[in-house]
Amino acid sequence: MAQLAEGWPRDAMGSTSASEVGGAAMNPFGAPGLGNFTTDGSSGGSAAAVSAGLVVVGTGSDTGGSIQGPASANNVVGIRSPLGAIPENGELPSFYKQDAPGPIARRARDAVLMFDALAKTNYYRSVSKKRNLAGQTLCYFNIFEPVPQPPPAPLPPNFIVDPEALALTNRAIEVLRAAGAKVERVIPADPMAALQFLQTQVMPRFLSMSAARTTCLSACEAWSWDTYFSDRTRFGPGSPVRSAKDIAASPLLHPDFVARLNQAIKNPGGLSYEAYCKQKCDVEAKYDEKRAELQSALRALLASGGNCSAFISPTWSFFPFNQSAPGITPLEFGPTVMGPYAGWPSVVVPMGFSTPTAAAPKGLPLGLDIIGPPEQFGRMLEVAVVFQDQLTLVTNPPGTPLTKADPRQYNVHFCNP
Repeated sequence: MAQLAEGWPRDAMGSTSASEVGGAAMNPFGAPGLGNFTTDGSSGGSAAAVSAGLVVVGTGSDTGGSIQGPASANNVVGIRSPLGAIPENGELPSFYKQDAPGPIARRARDAVLMFDALAKTNYYRSVSKKRNLAGQTLCYFNIFEPVPQPPPAPLPPNFIVDPEALALTNRAIEVLRAAGAKVERVIPADPMAALQFLQTQVMPRFLSMSAARTTCLSACEAWSWDTYFSDRTRFGPGSPVRSAKDIAASPLLHPDFVARLNQAIKNPGGLSYEAYCKQKCDVEAKYDEKRAELQSALRALLASGGNCSAFISPTWSFFPFNQSAPGITPLEFGPTVMGPYAGWPSVVVPMGFSTPTAAAPKGLPLGLDIIGPPEQFGRMLEVAVVFQDQLTLVTNPPGTPLTKADPRQYNVHFCNP
């Protein structure tokens, strides 16, 4: 297992993974000394280690896309599990309404087997035998079509749609269709329509606290941490950390997260974290109400495509960005928020690479995100397994230990096909 780095959004526009020990995690597909590309976050260290062949499998935790994004950025498979499916013992909580741990592996079958071990389920036996997707209908959540010029509404300056991402998406759709699946578009071929859906349907149903949203999320997180670290059965009397305030006071904490946590510590009114989270943010009532509305909207979209079992979409509209390059950070606009906010599982599987460059000699990865309701989780795993069988993209990152020792080792996985 690997958990080399954990990350937090640098700002509202993009995320990386950072460790107090080693600094920013680096994407293994970047050429050493030339390409300092993001691993995404926050489980980017785990995903990068799996991708580089340092470990066979890893774990992550997805509260708002923190397994989905790193899986896509590092060319690995990541599973955001159904809520409550995997025990969270030993996992540092973030937001109890959305936290979902899950496995990360190079191959979908390995990820399914690891999920079974963690969740005490038995999906592998049936999923591993799938050879086609006959009878499955999937809804393509279309967000990456070319932007009309002039756009019908002002676009953020960092809204980037890479044409190569669109080309990989179209190829993925054809691969799924060739495997027997029916793929229907449920969003008009106009990214503004999808952008508007996310802004008016997804985000407000959860983030209806307007400007107070960051303080709310931080307060709920701090409350979770206070509960976690005060558990005497988990931490002995000599533990140096007993609360969120102890963490915020640490000189080792990443500055971005210190600022975020201090928003909760200095919340208006001086309420306890629990009181602020429950009373000011009304998470016990408002959140569940908004989540139910979102689930209803998403189920209506699935029905409109012919009773789709799940949505499919590229994880992002661009490839991993260079953390050392000047310029804007791309807007992380994609479907990854839908699963966490709706409380639904998702599976990310490698979809392809950008054109190779000197900084990325094998190109940069992009993943296909499969998002659906929990009752369709088994069918979502089938899509991931069959898709990867049809489109093998297990590729050695440049300059990794296994590449130098024996490239063949990287393609050995511990599950029979």
